[in-house]
Amino acid sequence: QYQLLNSDLFNNQAFSFAKEFSPTIITANLPYLPALKEDGEISVDAGEDGTRFVPCVIFDYADKTNAPILEFNFCSLTAPEKVFRLIEESNYDIQKMLLLPHPFGGYTKKLVEQGVINLDSDALYFQEGDIYKQCVISLVLLDGKLGQSKISRQDAIEILTEFSKTGVVDN
Repeated sequence: QYQLLNSDLFNNQAFSFAKEFSPTIITANLPYLPALKEDGEISVDAGEDGTRFVPCVIFDYADKTNAPILEFNFCSLTAPEKVFRLIEESNYDIQKMLLLPHPFGGYTKKLVEQGVINLDSDALYFQEGDIYKQCVISLVLLDGKLGQSKISRQDAIEILTEFSKTGVVDN
């Protein structure tokens, strides 16, 4: 399913360098929103649910580099439960979860207006009057062989669900 994507990511000079030196930490600011149709040629499309690159980080990068620590971002508007499920299926455990709430920007508003992001689906967001807020979630994952998870999948989902009800983040 990710074969083409894998070859794009791993057959490059930067990844060759990483394989030689066995990094301790892999950090990635992944695209986490779908691309608008008219932007498809110039935008990096994170896929319909915004999780296209997550398996590459938590499975492929991890397997090929043996990095014990991963850090990456994703968005509360794009299938957070799927991201947590993928992490649960990997060899990594959530050690830290930082939530960064902010109002929808122009691009996000366009995605919602055009129906690319469906706020009635798995999206978690907070609405106060005309203001809509999303959360960028930054996760730090540790190889499961090195310690136990500090945040369970269920806890992570509950934290995001609480944000969607109150707009408050307690880090």
